[in-house]
Amino acid sequence: MKKRILTAIPILLLLLCFSFSARALAAETCTLVGKSTVYAGDRLELSLNVDGKGVLAFTANLEYDASQLTLVQVKTNLSGWTVEMNGSNMMAYDNALIKPINSNTVVATFVFDVKTTLPTNTAVNVSVTNMVASDGQKDVPYPWAKYSVNIAAPKSGNTELAELGVSSGELSPSFSSGVQKYTLEVDYEVSSLTVTPVTKHQKAKASVTGNTSLVVGENEVRIEVTAENGAKKIYTIIVTRKEDPNYKPSGNALLSGMKLSDGALSPRFSSSVRDYIVYVPYEVINFSAQGIPQD
Repeated sequence: MKKRILTAIPILLLLLCFSFSARALAAETCTLVGKSTVYAGDRLELSLNVDGKGVLAFTANLEYDASQLTLVQVKTNLSGWTVEMNGSNMMAYDNALIKPINSNTVVATFVFDVKTTLPTNTAVNVSVTNMVASDGQKDVPYPWAKYSVNIAAPKSGNTELAELGVSSGELSPSFSSGVQKYTLEVDYEVSSLTVTPVTKHQKAKASVTGNTSLVVGENEVRIEVTAENGAKKIYTIIVTRKEDPNYKPSGNALLSGMKLSDGALSPRFSSSVRDYIVYVPYEVINFSAQGIPQD
């Protein structure tokens, strides 16, 4: 197994050229912090937290398995500080020597790409070793900072339903996980429908949208299944609610009025009059009329 080690270098000589008031480096601890769940192919960012008093610079070794990880970037968001890679070496320092670390601070972030070929449960380890910090007068060693995680099983892409229950009627065709479109007929008395989807994979999620408060006629209900990895599949039910058996269709084909976009009817509207003339200004080139039915 090949390992890549970033070798420590002497603390910046620049610091030794200045005279500082006495500072005591204290609470010398450092930690590597990253996410607890990592998948093959992930982008992994590890934050190096350094605690101390009067820290103006440090060097360290970065150890990781190059067959598992690819180092993409080393960066810092710490104002006034620079983190550099010089060949295989890393150093961090306060550019103006006026902003020392005096509390637990994220000094650097290591950005890795996790190899896509890593098997599930592979142990991935990253360590910052041989850290030496300086306040400009003396160097103080720090303990190792370690990060370790096992590669998690890939997220499931299963978007299928195991069951699709309805509170009334029967699906046509009978439910099958591979069939995405169904019809359902219910009586007029059924004004709402409860749909109960059950996903095949326990980490998949199903949501029901559409018209579950049923109108007479066709109603579309959609069941969207979202897999653990974000993949989606939609099942559709066209629900037909029957008409009221006591309903008697009206034969009233008369209007109670008309709405015009411009002009006025001549003669004035009457439900018994079928023919009208409308005069509009010359500038009007588009015209519309809407009839208002009595029934």
